[in-house]
Amino acid sequence: MRYVLNSRYRFRGWYKLPACILDTEVMDIRTFPIPEYTLLLRCDGAHDLGGEEVTQEEQARLNRFLQEGLIHEAEPGELLQEHQVYKTYPARYRKEVHWSVTGACNLRCRHCFMSAPQAKHGNPTHEEIIRVADQLAECGIFRVGITGGEPLIRKDLFAIIDAEGQHGMYFGPGQYRKENCGTVQSVRGDGVWYEQPDCSRWNR
Repeated sequence: MRYVLNSRYRFRGWYKLPACILDTEVMDIRTFPIPEYTLLLRCDGAHDLGGEEVTQEEQARLNRFLQEGLIHEAEPGELLQEHQVYKTYPARYRKEVHWSVTGACNLRCRHCFMSAPQAKHGNPTHEEIIRVADQLAECGIFRVGITGGEPLIRKDLFAIIDAEGQHGMYFGPGQYRKENCGTVQSVRGDGVWYEQPDCSRWNR
């Protein structure tokens, strides 16, 4: 019997946290004891786990993996997908990073605690921003909350989002308020939606 990790999961590891799967539907990880993870790694469609070499304890674990929806019985010729193959990162695991891409803001929202100084210290260039996005990916960061200042001031904001998306990062949620407060836009990696709040109280 051959098994394969379900498509929503990826084998991943971080510094001092080597035995994890990443759940791409919720962008969070689950850790495992090394013996369980070693067995789970063999659920790649290439290993026959139905022979005598599998102990009763391992079979019980496989049954539990099936019940939990982690794996399924492989179809003939089905193998682990390339993006699911085990990959380890040199950094410690961080569930999410909040990344200020600008210090400038064109609003004065009463609730804001940032007191954005109109980027008086300068903004990072597009090249610097892309380099940081690459470094975040190299560290195994999958959730990024872009903040500022007001990120929509940057003309390259959506290029930044695209750069994160190419690394498989999840962007958001972030809420951006138009200056006239007529609309709130919530921009996420999986779409854009709109609300119509009464936000006159936000203005200072």
